[in-house]
Amino acid sequence: MQHLGMGMTRAGSAGYGPAMTQTDDDLTEALAGERRLLDPHCRADPACLRALLHPDFREYGASGNVWTREDVLQRLPRNPQINGQASGFHAEHLSPEVIQVTFTITGARASLRSSLWVRQGEGPWQMRFHQATLLPST
Repeated sequence: MQHLGMGMTRAGSAGYGPAMTQTDDDLTEALAGERRLLDPHCRADPACLRALLHPDFREYGASGNVWTREDVLQRLPRNPQINGQASGFHAEHLSPEVIQVTFTITGARASLRSSLWVRQGEGPWQMRFHQATLLPST
């Protein structure tokens, strides 16, 4: 596993051929996309959200709600702030076309986060699925 700084790590990619640099680039791109989706400027910009969220995106929220891409495009720009601090980012390939990113949000509503990023052909990595699970309060 490679440490990327700022609490980010990247898992190895054994089994996906000799193109380790491409794999590293893919993991870095998915992590960057995840961080952009936490940035209030991107969250307030529907064009930024469209670029990062797959057309078939679905989220299982910590609230218990299920959100589609269109739901996110309508609600997130109105309230783009996140309540808490993101840390402990980790990315790994589940297959050559799928990357899982996990991290934690600390704060009043602390939660574990997991996202699946997919890419079709040479297109950009896009978030296809996200789940937030509340942590027990301490």
